[in-house]
Amino acid sequence: MQTNLPTRRCAHRPASRLARLISTSAAGVIAACLLLGSARVGAQNAMEPDGQTNAVAGPATTVAKADQKFMTSAAQDGLLEVKLGALAAQKATREDVKSFAQKMVTDHTQINNDLKALAALKGDELPDALDPKHQEIYDKLASLQGADFDNEYVAAMIKGHQAAVRLFKRASGGQDTDIKSFADKTLPVIQEHLTMVKTMNKS
Repeated sequence: MQTNLPTRRCAHRPASRLARLISTSAAGVIAACLLLGSARVGAQNAMEPDGQTNAVAGPATTVAKADQKFMTSAAQDGLLEVKLGALAAQKATREDVKSFAQKMVTDHTQINNDLKALAALKGDELPDALDPKHQEIYDKLASLQGADFDNEYVAAMIKGHQAAVRLFKRASGGQDTDIKSFADKTLPVIQEHLTMVKTMNKS
């Protein structure tokens, strides 16, 4: 009888180890399933029904492509207005052109700052340098002197502000309330600039 006892103990040990192994493996599988399920729920909560990222998941607010295009175009135009204004304030020979140019620097710097704040609110990053199209306009004017510069600057301001009025009118009819508010506030300023430069062109 005593010789069989060690054999019984040895027979029970593998079964005990196997039970512990099964128990540990089952716990690991359960934990993995719980983690996977939690990750899936988190991913679903971060997505809108149409697959778009939910704005609540981050600080950025998604805006329509048309609104993004407006902000980028307005930023490029604004940068050019400031750079050309600074250039004209130095190179222009007519005092009314110089005065207008200084006003462009002041007004469009403020507009640009307001636009940057709006873009940041919408999670959009605006360019801080001229694109090739606007740089070409600047370079052309920078190469002129005297009356040629004055005339070309005034012509560029008329053309640019006419395009800007159309751009801001379209934006004021958009869906985003913040962008509409910015466009509605800025449009009268641009229209005033256009009236001023047209009067200068006649004189």
